[in-house]
Amino acid sequence: MVIQRKLCGKTSDEQVEEVARIMSQEGLDPNSLLYRVFNSSKTNTVLLKGTDRNGIQRKRQEEPVYSTGKKTKAQTFYEEMGASSWDEMLGYDAKLREMGLSRQDGLWCCKLDLLRKNLAQEDVVVSGNVAVAVYDPSKLTEVGVEFYAFKTPERKLDALVSVVSDTI
Repeated sequence: MVIQRKLCGKTSDEQVEEVARIMSQEGLDPNSLLYRVFNSSKTNTVLLKGTDRNGIQRKRQEEPVYSTGKKTKAQTFYEEMGASSWDEMLGYDAKLREMGLSRQDGLWCCKLDLLRKNLAQEDVVVSGNVAVAVYDPSKLTEVGVEFYAFKTPERKLDALVSVVSDTI
């Protein structure tokens, strides 16, 4: 059964302490787990599917032309380099395919010591919509730096230990 708790902390420091405390209270070592920060609007998807990475990832559209006649650039670095995601830019999509997996079978996770950094990045999380998925590392395999694949993709929920979200 997946542990579900409300995330109340406002700063990244408070959120990391809260997630670590919850894992400890559940009898788990917070330093032995993997963490994924995601937009809390996808909390139900994570609870149902085991991950927020579902469906096709589309490139971001350029912002519309304003009255000045100039477009503002909304592209990220990987898009400027011609890739649709960090996965593609770093070759992780290709590694997943070599393993017989799809993009939905891979995910970016971090250890507890890097969770604060991931929570603080404004381009990762929509402000005010913060959630953290906690995974059992024995059910994931490392594909690259902070990038993992489900060992048994058809049983993603088995790898999910907890969801701590501001929408629970």
